[in-house]
Amino acid sequence: MFSVVIDATTVSHATTIKGGSREQNTGSSEGGTLLWVYGTGFAQNAFSEVPSKNTSNSVKLTKGDNTYDCQMHIEKVTDTQLTCYTPALPPGQYIVRVYVEGNLIDLSQHTYPNSATFRSTQSNAPRITQILPQAGLPQRLIRLYGYFKSKCYLREFDGCSGSDVPVISRIYVGGQLCNLIDPDGGVYYSNLNSTQLTCRFESNEVGIFNVTMLVTNEYGRSSVDASLFRMSSTGQLYNFETYAVIANISSSNGSVEGGTILTINGNYFCASNRYPLIVNIDDQPCTILSSNLTTIQCQTSAMPANNRSYFHGGRGLHVYYQSGFIDLNNLGNSSPPLPGINATRMWIHEASFSSQFPSPTTVWLIGFLRVPITTKFIFRLETGSYAALYLSTDENPDNKIKIVSNLFPESSGILLQNDTNYYILCIGSNYGGAFSLNIKAAMRQYKSSTPSSSLGTHEIQQITVGANATSEYQVIACI
Repeated sequence: MFSVVIDATTVSHATTIKGGSREQNTGSSEGGTLLWVYGTGFAQNAFSEVPSKNTSNSVKLTKGDNTYDCQMHIEKVTDTQLTCYTPALPPGQYIVRVYVEGNLIDLSQHTYPNSATFRSTQSNAPRITQILPQAGLPQRLIRLYGYFKSKCYLREFDGCSGSDVPVISRIYVGGQLCNLIDPDGGVYYSNLNSTQLTCRFESNEVGIFNVTMLVTNEYGRSSVDASLFRMSSTGQLYNFETYAVIANISSSNGSVEGGTILTINGNYFCASNRYPLIVNIDDQPCTILSSNLTTIQCQTSAMPANNRSYFHGGRGLHVYYQSGFIDLNNLGNSSPPLPGINATRMWIHEASFSSQFPSPTTVWLIGFLRVPITTKFIFRLETGSYAALYLSTDENPDNKIKIVSNLFPESSGILLQNDTNYYILCIGSNYGGAFSLNIKAAMRQYKSSTPSSSLGTHEIQQITVGANATSEYQVIACI
C-alpha cells in the first residue's frame, strides 16, 4: 500500500494532449476525451488492486452546482499524473477537481488559478453524417461518412506517428468493435480518409445499436446527425440494426394441441442477455430445446382457435408494386385495392420508398406499427403521386380507415396505445417516372429510454427563490 500525505498533493494543470499545456484543454461535448491531470502526490493505483475511494484517485468535473464523474483510466496513473475519460457534457468550461484517497484536493493546492479546467465543445466532436447501410446482417461491412478529425488509424502509417497527431482509436457498433483492417490481408477494407471509411461489424449479435467512434487527443466521442436515428417500440434511439435469416422450417404442419418439434434453419441465431432468443408461432411460444448459430429446435404450444390471416414480425414493412395506374382520389375510407398475387415484393426498414418507373405503377407499403409511448400522433404523407394512408384501430386489417391522402396530407391527433400493434397500409400510384412515398409521424410528447446524446440532454435548472425584506422596529412601552 502507498501512503499519501494529502497536504503535499498539488494539481498543476489539465490537458487533453499527453504532456500538453494548460491551454490545450478542449474536448468533445459527446464525451470520450482522455483528460490528463498533472501534479504531485497522487495515489499510485496498483493495477491488481480493486479501486475504491479509500485507496485510489478520482476526478470530477464541476460547473456551478453540477458535478460529473470522469471515468478513471488507471493504467496510466502515476503519482504525478491522472488520466480519465470525460462524460458527455453540455458545452462550456468545467473545473477539474481531484480526490485522493477520498479527500478533495483544495483549490489552494492548484498551482495556478483556473489551471486545471476542461472545455467541452461541439466543434471538437467528430461527426458521423451517414451510415450505409443502416440495417443488415451481422459480420458485414459498414460505410461511414462524416468529419472524423483524423485520417489515421495506426501509428505506423505515414504522417500518423507523432503523439500530437490524433488517430481514430475505436469504432463501436453498440459495445462491439467495427474493425477497419481485414485480418486476412492486413489492409484497410477501403481507403481511409478524414471523411469516409469502411469497417466490419465483428459480431453475430442481432438487435439495434448505435454507431460511434473515438478519436484521440483533443477530440473524443463522435456525434451522429439526428436524421440517422430511429426510435424502437420501447423508446430507444438507435442508428443501426442487424437481423437473422430464416432459410427453412420443418415440419410444416402439426397438432393444434402443441408438442410438434420444429427445426428452423438459417443463420445468426445468436442469443445474448440483451437480446435473448425467442421463437413464437402465431404469437404463442415455441419452447427452445436446442440452438446454435444456424439451427433452432423448439416445441410448439397449443394454438388458439382463430382464423386470422395476418401476422406481425420485427422487420420493417413489406413493399409491393405492380404495373398499372389506379385513381386513388376516388377511394373509399376503408377499402383500398390490394396488390395482386404476381406483384413484386421486398422489405424496407423504414416507412419510406422511392424509385423510378418506366410505366404506370402502383405501390403498397404494408405492415404493423407499434408506438413507444401512449400519446397522440400526427401523421403526414409526403409524395408527388396519388396516394392514401390507412391505419387500423388495432392489428386487424379489417378495422383500417383512411387518415391522410395526397389531397389532405396531414392527420389530426390520433391516440395510439404503446401495447398495441396497428395495421398500416399506404398505397401510391403514378403514370411513370420518379415515385416516392414517405410516411412521417410526430408525437405530442417525447420520453426516450436512451441517455443524453447529440439529440438532447438532461436539463438541470437552478431556481432561486427570494423576497424583499423590510426591517421592522417596534416600540415597547413598559407600564
